[in-house]
Amino acid sequence: MADQALFAYHVELPDGSTIVRTGGADVAPTHAQLADYAANQGERYLGPVAMSPMPTAKPPAEEMAAPPPAPSPMPAPAAAVASPGTFLQQAGHLLSPPRPLTSQGLEILGGTLGSAASTLTGPAAPAVAPALSAFGSGMGEAGQVGLEHVMGWPPAEEGTLQERMGRAMARGATGEMVVGWPLRAGAALVSRTVGPVARAAEEVAPILTREVPAGTTVARMTGTGLADVGVEHLPIETVLRQPELLAHAAPEVQQMALGRWWQAAAGHGREALVNSWDEFGEAAQRALAGDQFEAVTTLINTLRPGTPISQMTPGRLAAAASVSGGLPGLLWHAGIIPKEVAMAIPVATQAARAAAPELLLHPTSLNWLARLPQIGRVASPYADVGTRAAGQWVGQKLLP
Repeated sequence: MADQALFAYHVELPDGSTIVRTGGADVAPTHAQLADYAANQGERYLGPVAMSPMPTAKPPAEEMAAPPPAPSPMPAPAAAVASPGTFLQQAGHLLSPPRPLTSQGLEILGGTLGSAASTLTGPAAPAVAPALSAFGSGMGEAGQVGLEHVMGWPPAEEGTLQERMGRAMARGATGEMVVGWPLRAGAALVSRTVGPVARAAEEVAPILTREVPAGTTVARMTGTGLADVGVEHLPIETVLRQPELLAHAAPEVQQMALGRWWQAAAGHGREALVNSWDEFGEAAQRALAGDQFEAVTTLINTLRPGTPISQMTPGRLAAAASVSGGLPGLLWHAGIIPKEVAMAIPVATQAARAAAPELLLHPTSLNWLARLPQIGRVASPYADVGTRAAGQWVGQKLLP
């Protein structure tokens, strides 16, 4: 032992008691290596114990706690720190320290509040969010250190206040960039895709889902002067063949005709509905749809064949990739969802994109879609905080 570096360190046993472990090696192991070794034994590393490198006498046997049989050899000497595996291990200790998640509650809360505060900067929010998340995480960790001193708790993580705050800031920024950004990018993509359609459905669903019997007649004014003004009752099917007749009709008559046309055409499928709309021409479309022209046009365009991938912008491609493949892969890698679920999500996403427009053809699903904007207005603030908190939680505990 004379030519070896001696070391001692505190560990917490599974039953909550603490003990001092000692040992010797050609080169003194690092704190991270000792923490790994302790974790392999089911113990928690608490920190080093000062020890003379050349003790004059061996401590009595009753004071020396021999380490239990190790399932794996001691970590490699410090000289191996330069190897890629050990470097990644060191990065893992930075992003996922060996400490309970409960001890990182203030850190997660601070990072979440910092990320949320970035919305006050308007368009600059995505750029400043990581910095504000880092600041909030660092302040949260400072609060945790203060609680440990006041309550007499053992340190949740080794290091000085500045070191612990620095590591917390790194974790906060990483969680925001690696998890928070993709989550919100996916939510924004869904909002941009579904939002306009849902708002259009909210406007016209009561008109398009109202039952209008096939034998209904509509009244229209006839004559050009006061003397020959009259009322003409026309079958609704005649009006639908000549929507121009609705140019000066009352709004309730126009809406009745619009509802009847939608129901009759939708019964033949999405392609028949789109073709029927296109055959009218813009003048007849505006006469039939009236004030709902823009909303009906949005629904019709949703029913058209999808945009070819060659015509998609890079931004839409990147956002679609984060939702259909990248984000599920990250959640699987973090251990949140099983591998099978991560593989199924892209397939289900593509199937949903192909099948979702069919929902517009059925009154029940169209009314359900029309309720989404109202639900979104109520839930949006909570969902935003939820995505930010999820980013911090994954960033603090589950990143490799």
